[in-house]
Amino acid sequence: MIQYGNIILIILTVIVVTFLFRWGKEEGQSTLKLFMYFLVSCAIIPVYASYTRDKGDFELWVPAGFIAVVMYLVIRNKQQPLKYKASLLGLAVAGVLLLRQYNILPF
Repeated sequence: MIQYGNIILIILTVIVVTFLFRWGKEEGQSTLKLFMYFLVSCAIIPVYASYTRDKGDFELWVPAGFIAVVMYLVIRNKQQPLKYKASLLGLAVAGVLLLRQYNILPF
């Protein structure tokens, strides 16, 4: 039986890497730096957790990596749109990770 979730994740990975390499080549920016901005902005962490006998476990997750990257870019006053693009792409992946964490996506 084919697991469609794994195929979808592989396709998303190829799309993300393609975007990062293309953006790096267009702007002459280091692809490794773009990948690091992307990778950090993908991080999600739980900020609240509770357990009740009636409802079970509950955890509130936030895309803390994206928040940290945007704060860094704003504080350092770096107006490089390519880094913002990479961090927004990381936010999109973090959104998929959040949906998987809450068992909304089937894969």
